[in-house]
Amino acid sequence: MSGIGGMSGQASGIEADTAVSAPIAWPSEEQALTPAELKVVQGFVRGWSYKEIAARRCIRGETVKSHVKRTLGKARCANRMQLVLLVLCLSHELRRGTAS
Repeated sequence: MSGIGGMSGQASGIEADTAVSAPIAWPSEEQALTPAELKVVQGFVRGWSYKEIAARRCIRGETVKSHVKRTLGKARCANRMQLVLLVLCLSHELRRGTAS
């Protein structure tokens, strides 16, 4: 069976079927986002910059950065792009009824 990028499942360590069908889940229920953190994430999903989020939420840019830092840690993401992708995938799975 082919793995990711044309590599065999043995070589890549990931089977293609597993990579596609594996359920996506938030890392931990204890790490749920606060309402303020969620609003910041929603801003990123909409494509807003730090500055736009701060202006639209009537908060300081440093507050946005603080929310982002905590959210990245909770989500176990390295950057905003990973965070947005995680949120979009979870949202898609919730709509389909397949989220774990």
